[in-house]
Amino acid sequence: MKKKYLLNEIMGVPKALHPWVKSFTKIIMDKVRDVVDNSLWDDDGIVVYKVGDEEVSDTAYKANEIEISGKKVQEELIKINGFSSEKDFINSDMFSGLPMWRPDIYLNIVGVSEHVLKHSNTAHEEVGELEARVGSPANVKLKKLGDYTILSEIHFVFEIIINKNGLDGAKEEKMISKVVSHELLHVYQMVKQLESGISSHFGPETILNVLPQHPTTSQTGLGYWDYFLNLVYLHLSFEINARVNELYYLLKDTVKTKEEFLEKLKSSDMWRQVDSLEKFDAMEYIKNFKYPKLNFESPLKMLSTMELAKRGIDTDSKDKVLTSLINLWDNTIQVGVQELNKMGVTIPMEKVPKKAKEDPYEFFKFFEKRFHKKAKTWKRKLYRLASLLLSEKDPLSEGIIKEERVVNFDSPKNNFVVVAGGPGVGKSFITNNLINLNNIKYFNVDQVRVSIAKKLWGDEWEKNISTPDGYQKILDLTHTTSDPRNLTVKFLKNFLQIERKEGINVVYDAGGGQREVMKDVWKLAKDNGYHTTLVYVRTPLEVAQERNIERPRKLQPDMVSSYHQQVKDNIRYLIDKFDSVWFVDNKDTIDMSDRPTENIEQIK
Repeated sequence: MKKKYLLNEIMGVPKALHPWVKSFTKIIMDKVRDVVDNSLWDDDGIVVYKVGDEEVSDTAYKANEIEISGKKVQEELIKINGFSSEKDFINSDMFSGLPMWRPDIYLNIVGVSEHVLKHSNTAHEEVGELEARVGSPANVKLKKLGDYTILSEIHFVFEIIINKNGLDGAKEEKMISKVVSHELLHVYQMVKQLESGISSHFGPETILNVLPQHPTTSQTGLGYWDYFLNLVYLHLSFEINARVNELYYLLKDTVKTKEEFLEKLKSSDMWRQVDSLEKFDAMEYIKNFKYPKLNFESPLKMLSTMELAKRGIDTDSKDKVLTSLINLWDNTIQVGVQELNKMGVTIPMEKVPKKAKEDPYEFFKFFEKRFHKKAKTWKRKLYRLASLLLSEKDPLSEGIIKEERVVNFDSPKNNFVVVAGGPGVGKSFITNNLINLNNIKYFNVDQVRVSIAKKLWGDEWEKNISTPDGYQKILDLTHTTSDPRNLTVKFLKNFLQIERKEGINVVYDAGGGQREVMKDVWKLAKDNGYHTTLVYVRTPLEVAQERNIERPRKLQPDMVSSYHQQVKDNIRYLIDKFDSVWFVDNKDTIDMSDRPTENIEQIK
């Protein structure tokens, strides 16, 4: 892996996105210029905004639902990046890095005066700079197009506010590129998850993403509740990653020194958002919470309380308001889970505990801890951007990454790597991000176990494999190489015995708790002339339990504890056999745009 590429990945800004961001920005900017230069507006209306305490109105113009078809987008991607044909594009590093096939783009453009743009931060809802979202089928999967793997049926929607009297150019491009990068990172994360054999959604965080936007919970008219819902949205891991990526493109080519970076960072919206997560205090939030009280002398306040009552929110007291909102939250989550189940998306989401329903402080204290933890992660990622942005200014500063260690190898080929660790330690992440090899064939034991479970139990496979008896049954079916039902080892044996002109590298992603299986796998590799490397991924049990709970398919806590101990006991036996051994202490929260950069140690 090249150092420059590695640096981008460490900082949470995938290099694979660079040509896509550049291309999408140009495609959108060309369409915006066309609308403004040729006055291709569909409609006009009045927009109201504030200057100080005074409300001011102005005329706004709209160009609605401009569609750039997936076919047209792909033609532009080929043209912008200098590919000779669609086949040339599919065979490129750009496409292999993000195999997105013919994505549709929809634009809604609003033109306002420069004065409105200047005061857009105080304007009513109609005014903003740029909003965006990416859409896909509920249970999207990677597909095959001949010999190629693609992600199709993706569409982007961008709502852009610009100066109706003329464009600055550079300013709009910077604005578009940062928001484009945000949405493209979501797609990149989706692809990485699908490539790892897991669902495209983000587990319980998917529910927490939808909840703040659902009218049932969000349109209460309670400002303090809306503030809390926004913090819930901001603390989601995939949203943090996208905002870090967004800040990179906002600051790219604009900072030259560390001091300049820090100044721009601490004046950015992202920094204010991190700060709001970091300063959230459950006790203070409850103390300051405002709500409308029933007032027969004020018709407006009376209407507000009546609207809240329709949603089941009791406004007799602050405690009752908060308890009602928590119940509304819980009910909305359960309805959402059921609706997703109907669409074939299974996301286990536990109900709010009775204690937290009865005592709002317990509920908000739970989120206070989560907000503070995510704020710490977010700040760490934001600070790291300095190294990336400044290294692009000064090639000599690539030395920054000397402290960022990965699992390295003496030879670029004929390596057999076993990635071992208990459930929830992040083996798939390490496999995809810290193994410094090319030309790799992956064998993932979990994927085979899932395949067997689906054949055994059909639609009930997730439920059954999450029980002790069900999980043990799957383990028994994949226990030893002598068992003909052990498909993974059978495939592995056949693969290793194939004669090749060029050497290849193999990564075997396994738990490592089954001694006989690991012994047989190691022997197969040695017998076929491979250099064997063991990568043992460790994390505190409590962290693994937390990650397990957040997974779409989770194991019971006692199963996680038991298997972690089995792996730990077995590692001592495996160390003596393998040629090289690495330990990775992966205690930080795992996400698809981060990598652990400390405590990576070669012990043999």
